[in-house]
Amino acid sequence: MTEQDLRLEPDSFLSYLDPRRERILACFSFGVGLAEPQLSRIGRQLAQDFAELLSLHEAFLPIVEHFVVEAPEQEAHRFVVFHSLPETRLLVDAARRLGASLALSGRLVGEGTQLQLGANLLDVERRTLLAVAWVEVERESLPQAVVDLALQLLGRFGVERSPSMIDDAFQILGTKSFRSYLNWALACDLERESLLSDNPVPWARVVERLGFALEDDPTAAKPVRRLFELIEGQLLDEKALRQLYRSLERVNIRQPAVGLLAAEAARRVDELERAESALQGLLAAFPHNAQGHFLLAQLLEREHPARAKMHYRQAASLDPHKALYRSKIGD
Repeated sequence: MTEQDLRLEPDSFLSYLDPRRERILACFSFGVGLAEPQLSRIGRQLAQDFAELLSLHEAFLPIVEHFVVEAPEQEAHRFVVFHSLPETRLLVDAARRLGASLALSGRLVGEGTQLQLGANLLDVERRTLLAVAWVEVERESLPQAVVDLALQLLGRFGVERSPSMIDDAFQILGTKSFRSYLNWALACDLERESLLSDNPVPWARVVERLGFALEDDPTAAKPVRRLFELIEGQLLDEKALRQLYRSLERVNIRQPAVGLLAAEAARRVDELERAESALQGLLAAFPHNAQGHFLLAQLLEREHPARAKMHYRQAASLDPHKALYRSKIGD
């Protein structure tokens, strides 16, 4: 069967283009080969990322589903993944139970430096295969392939591929680096498997993976955002906090948040010299960061009041509208 055989007539897609008729789209974990366990982590992350990417179509309401089954012989839970067979009764029934009218499944297979990535979009109500996308790429180009395939699928539903749309898609994916994406997927999977098994999340390992993701791509947004959530939610114990600042010390500061996170993690375990060093590194890369000057001043205030005053003044001059900064030098 050719791709042409799978396509519907253009008129058949008109109902999918109406944003007033929202359709729930179930995105399932991508099937993977058995040779590389790490690919299964990416396969599960692909379900999450394709859900976010396909939400660029305003009529789609994507949800993510990772099927799980018990494996008594291994005394563990395992994720069930699909091997690019959207026409199977299992997938159709699963999507319907979720209240979805559409389903996305896919396949990721690796061999040497090559990866094969494919995705299928199915109307489970009509049992019709709506779109197929498939590409073979070098492993390092997987993030680009993910964006390309998502835009191919969206293109079937009237979403125009444009430079701004490509930028939006990469903002959603968070990185163009394969190694950064892999480590992000591994970090997310550590949380998934812990929640599934009711075991404590190994936060130090999660933080280490997020650090690796930033080390490979210092501009990656998602690892930074997740680390802020962990810090603000007070989910990290002392071991994880120490792992955090050690991991971020290896990261080239390309975004201020990296220095701020490292400093806050060190401060919370009373490693004040490390916290100061992190803020100094932040200000070396971003000398006009008001928050960095203010936090450094707070660290220096007791032992080095003159230096602290200088940084307070700098913070207030860089952000004169912030009352907190002005209060340290007088309005």
